[in-house]
Amino acid sequence: MHEDNDNLDFEDLSKFNKKKDKFFFPFTGIVGQQAMKKGLILVSANPRISSIAIIGENGTGKVTASMGLQALLPDLEISTHCSSNCDHSNKLFLCDICKEIETKEDDIVQIPTSFMILPVGTSKERIFGTFEKDGTFVPGLISIANRGYILMERANLQDEDLIKTLLDIRSTGLYTCKKGEMSFTHPAQFTLIATMNLSEGEMDEDIIRQFQLVVHTRSIKDIEERIEIVRRVESFKEDPDEFLEKNKRELDGLKIVIDNSRKLLERADIPSKSMDAIINILKDNDIDIPKMRDAMVEATKANTVINDSTWASIEDVAEIVDMVLGHHIEKGQSK
Repeated sequence: MHEDNDNLDFEDLSKFNKKKDKFFFPFTGIVGQQAMKKGLILVSANPRISSIAIIGENGTGKVTASMGLQALLPDLEISTHCSSNCDHSNKLFLCDICKEIETKEDDIVQIPTSFMILPVGTSKERIFGTFEKDGTFVPGLISIANRGYILMERANLQDEDLIKTLLDIRSTGLYTCKKGEMSFTHPAQFTLIATMNLSEGEMDEDIIRQFQLVVHTRSIKDIEERIEIVRRVESFKEDPDEFLEKNKRELDGLKIVIDNSRKLLERADIPSKSMDAIINILKDNDIDIPKMRDAMVEATKANTVINDSTWASIEDVAEIVDMVLGHHIEKGQSK
């Protein structure tokens, strides 16, 4: 075992992943960090959860786990003429091209769910799109990520106005890119995953509170778990193919859970007893904000369907309260 094993963690691994595009450390290989993994599974099971902030020290697997979601996400059906991954079953959220062109059955293809990474310093044109001289729209990240995911690393070091803009766009689900007399409207129903280490730079509390889910990670102190982290990281770096093969069964099982959850989602219901629990929790904590009620409802439904049910129980509500309201409650108690 390495003498400096305290310094061997998932921080190095996330950089390794980016250099080796073919390989991503499997989500199921992350040691511990149950709250973080649960939050990421919830946003995978229910794309209506618009955002999650993951806050914690470097090396706790925030980026590695987030990138690992790519192997769990089901494919999307899109039209070959569309650059915004429009869902043609939802006529309210179509891009300008899909509104004009009749989509035929032969035009529909399956593609992997988009998972876009938004590093510090990304240009506005790259994020929001722009136009060629002839008026052709060049899609940005938020167009390509429609019905998918955007990972914003080190969000606390990014422009706060950019984060607020992304959260505002996601709340409407539509975006119009304008340049002079040119404009193009497209759906922007992505899920924003923001990772941050607040010891590197603070973020406005009010912005953090705009995220529907907030989870915290902490460095693992248990020596046996730390040894297991070192073993897994080194094993993956030495032979990614073999490591992935060893995790294949568990990874495939989780992918089936997420795929099944999305199929159950449309039938998921929150009975009156569970809805009363949600309303009472909000009242007890003086949180009278419709969007927080929506967040509680969507997170509860996600928790219900990943448990292979369509009937939300009070336990389903209890299991997601801290992720949705924990930061709001802590803020209120500190006043």
